[in-house]
Amino acid sequence: MYSYCTNNPICYSDSNGNMKEWVLNGVVYNYDGTAADFKRLEYGQSPLAYERAVKEQRTYAATVYAEAGGQNKRTKQAVAHVMNNRVGTSKNTQTLMDVICDKSQFNGYNSMMFQQAMNYYREGICDNPLDKEAMDECMEVIIPIYNSFEADITDGALFFHSLKNSSDWKYHEDYTQVYVSGTEKFWFYK
Repeated sequence: MYSYCTNNPICYSDSNGNMKEWVLNGVVYNYDGTAADFKRLEYGQSPLAYERAVKEQRTYAATVYAEAGGQNKRTKQAVAHVMNNRVGTSKNTQTLMDVICDKSQFNGYNSMMFQQAMNYYREGICDNPLDKEAMDECMEVIIPIYNSFEADITDGALFFHSLKNSSDWKYHEDYTQVYVSGTEKFWFYK
């Protein structure tokens, strides 16, 4: 009878019959679209940890959208991996949020496109179906990377650019170029 909420009507509810919600001390926490979010809750992590993870995922996806939103899925994946690869590369990049929120790392953070994506991820509001599709794809792309389920497709790349030619980037001779198939409009370096 309660299979729709994992046979556990004490800890879960399903008010609309579409998705389970986690209940703690009478407070309902909504599912945010990933199995990993529920795993965190089911293994006893606090709602605060859950909320922090959801916020980080939104910020990560919104930054990928601002950096590569108009590109194909493979490019979005590669850009997301570069962001992830920068964690721990300096004292100012100890966490993914440190990397993403540092304006010197990615200029897409907090841009107009970033804000548009964050609004969509929080409120579900987006008038343009193409933008919505791109934002959904960015969220889909970052989840396995965020949860360490996907191997790095960039072979450790730490930088990227979308200038017309690889040599247009002034540091191109200081780093090794990494070819990532399917990302022909972006250049990657380690």
